[in-house]
Amino acid sequence: MSEKRIGKLERWILIHIYKKSMNELPKGWKELEEYKPGPINKRNPWAQTAEDVADQNEEIKRTCLNKDEIFLNYFDNLELSTMVTHGGGDLKECFRTTNQYRSALVIVSRTLKRMTEKGLIEIIQGEYTIATFIELTHAGKLVAERYC
Repeated sequence: MSEKRIGKLERWILIHIYKKSMNELPKGWKELEEYKPGPINKRNPWAQTAEDVADQNEEIKRTCLNKDEIFLNYFDNLELSTMVTHGGGDLKECFRTTNQYRSALVIVSRTLKRMTEKGLIEIIQGEYTIATFIELTHAGKLVAERYC
């Protein structure tokens, strides 16, 4: 029974991944500054040129939901901060580590795990980055279409 039920956050994720792939996100949709999935990922592991990598990254950003977008748009009590990146003096937007952020991390991690087990989503992780992108599977797309 619980395998068929879709929770509130699960439904929200399905709907917004679907809307993002259709380029229909609501006005006021928030994103962090820059997402870079990494030079090689599972979509095209043979992509070696800079053009191939750029094409992959654009497709992923256009059709998949970044985990940070869930934190920015679903949870309204998380604080943003900036940090210096490992490569030097570049500033990157990130979340301030608070109890609310820790709770949101647990909630989102458990929800994504359940959705993956149900076969609704697939996680795409870049090789050289901590960015996590979420993509609908065929089953997830069918469920999302029902809610949209």
